[in-house]
Amino acid sequence: MDAAHVAVFQKRRLELIEIAKRVTHQEAVHYDGFHTDCAMLDWSPTLGYRIYLAGKHYPIKSGKRECAEHRAMKRAQDSDMEIIITFVTHGPVRADDFSNIWGKTCILTGSAAIRSSIICKMVAR
Repeated sequence: MDAAHVAVFQKRRLELIEIAKRVTHQEAVHYDGFHTDCAMLDWSPTLGYRIYLAGKHYPIKSGKRECAEHRAMKRAQDSDMEIIITFVTHGPVRADDFSNIWGKTCILTGSAAIRSSIICKMVAR
């Protein structure tokens, strides 16, 4: 990871935490109140640094579930971002449906459009 990206992350770390906390009231929709939100810092040579926000979307128990991280990544892909610098996730701790690991969120799959160079994935509480 480029040292410049690390420096930007360090400078904007607290801002990203506060942004992730604020997203809850704007984005998250969950049938039982388990609201999880994400602020994702990305970079591209043409657009520079951008922050993408998303909340977990799971309105009904039998409906389609979209985690906050995947929704934020989709928004970044749509804007031609190239590198994910960091995710900041805010929400309650709960066992993952698939791994039963407490405190973890979804594992991001590789994307041809975005090179995943994540410095740090923080959980804001």
